[in-house]
Amino acid sequence: QFVAAAAAGASVFPFITRHVLNSSTSYTDALSKFSTIPMISTGYIILSGIYPGEGAVITRNASSEGTNIWSLPSSPPPFNAGSASAAPTSQSWFRVETNYDHDSPPPATDDRRDPAVRAMEAIGRDNISLAALWEVLSSPPVFNKHTIHTDLLVSAWGEYRSYKRHVILDQQQNA
Repeated sequence: QFVAAAAAGASVFPFITRHVLNSSTSYTDALSKFSTIPMISTGYIILSGIYPGEGAVITRNASSEGTNIWSLPSSPPPFNAGSASAAPTSQSWFRVETNYDHDSPPPATDDRRDPAVRAMEAIGRDNISLAALWEVLSSPPVFNKHTIHTDLLVSAWGEYRSYKRHVILDQQQNA
C-alpha cells in the first residue's frame, strides 16, 4: 500500500513538512496544505501559528479524505477538509495529542493523555513556559520507555528544541 501511495504521488511526512513550511504564507495556508497533501502513511500533525488561537492537531490518513482537524476553540478550520472537530473539552487553551485519536478514549494500558491534560490544567495558561511544558512531557506516564523524541516549539518566538529521549531514559535506568 505504501509503494502504491508513493507511485500515485504521495510523499513522506518530512518532505511534506519541508514543502509546507517553505511554501506557506500563513497559518491558514499551512493548515490547508497539511490537511490535503497526499501522505504515504497515517499520522498526527501538530500545527501552531504566531497569533493567539492558531493551533490544531490534524489527524491524517494517507488521503485527505476523513482528515480530522482539532482546532483551538478560537480558530475553527476555515475550510471543509474532512470531518468536523469534536466539541471542545476542558482543553480550552491547549491540545494534548498522544498516539491515539483525540475523539476516542485512550487504551487503559497506555493512558498518557489524561495525566498530561491534568498537568496542563494544573499549570494554567498564565504560567505555561517551555520549562513547564518540558516537565509535563518528562513526567511518567506521559514520558515512557517508548518516547523516542520530544519537540518544543514557540512559533511566535522562532524557538525550536528537539530532544532524543530514549538516550535520556537509558541514562535514567542505568543511574
